[in-house]
Amino acid sequence: MGRVSNWSSKNARIRAKIGLLSSPSKYSKIAGSTFEHACVDLKTEPPSGIEFDDTTDFQNTLSSSLYKCYENHLVLVGKILDGKYKNVFFTALEETIINDIKHLIRRIALGHNDQTREKARYIALNNSKLLKNFSNISDMTDLDEALKGTPFHKPFKLARSTFMQGGNILGFEIALDRDFHSRLHKTLKTLPEPDKTISGRLFRKLCDIKNLLWILRYKFNYQLTEVEIFNYAIDEGFELNDGIIKKLAKASTTGEFISILSFLNCGKFIIKSLKGNTTSPSVISIEDSLAKYREKLLHGSLTTSPFGLAPFLAYLWLKMLEKDRYERIITGLDLQFPVEDILESLNLHKEVSIV
Repeated sequence: MGRVSNWSSKNARIRAKIGLLSSPSKYSKIAGSTFEHACVDLKTEPPSGIEFDDTTDFQNTLSSSLYKCYENHLVLVGKILDGKYKNVFFTALEETIINDIKHLIRRIALGHNDQTREKARYIALNNSKLLKNFSNISDMTDLDEALKGTPFHKPFKLARSTFMQGGNILGFEIALDRDFHSRLHKTLKTLPEPDKTISGRLFRKLCDIKNLLWILRYKFNYQLTEVEIFNYAIDEGFELNDGIIKKLAKASTTGEFISILSFLNCGKFIIKSLKGNTTSPSVISIEDSLAKYREKLLHGSLTTSPFGLAPFLAYLWLKMLEKDRYERIITGLDLQFPVEDILESLNLHKEVSIV
């Protein structure tokens, strides 16, 4: 009774926010408008809980405006929690920064200094409440200096040494991802039961999805070796063990990749989602199925674990997904993509209901 009483008010607040997550109809409405109208709609009728100030200018800064406002919102949500729970939430929130550090690394390595979307992400990093050290970064040395004193410096430094010896920027992504998941797993283990088990199980299932996405790309897009694929895998999985990962690394076709997963929950979902096309499915179709499975897991955790930290983590990850979808819509409209293509890129899971 003590635990329920302790969490009742906190979870009532988060469930009110969860119930107002953007629906497929709202995405469709904004995607079906013009770029200028979409920017106005997001300011006048923003996603629930997000407040855009008078200086917010989507037309000039694109993703940075969304990034800043969503981060402000999630910081406030994290402050509902306290102690170890708050620490876990803010560690999980670091993934938003890691994603933008990756984009910044690409901008530096590939020389995309004048690209609008990369510049927007750079502005977002400068405006981040969670990372204040960014200003006038033009090369890897500047970035190395800016990351000092943050949890991202160690993996960045290790990856940079390999990069300077002829490696590629993929090494930075691997290092940052592996370090993040390891740190988040450690903070989750500090929680008392049952939160340690419930939230830990959700996190480890998401690690499985991340591993499957990376293994799929390593194998069929980047043609990495079996040893490299195995060594780059995230350690904190739920269903995927070393034996399964080694089998996946040896798969010669996407059909064989799927068959290896057929007895796992994630594999069963993928097979159902592919609707019979399991002999030689495209990498993109498998990625789309994994994205839908991830969203299904997050929504499912809201009903199976109504009290405790899990709904907060699920909300954080669903809100990050919502931000990414609006960024895709705005960018797609700016580039004048057909509305059908924009909606397809959102990968909306029709079976998921907003609770």
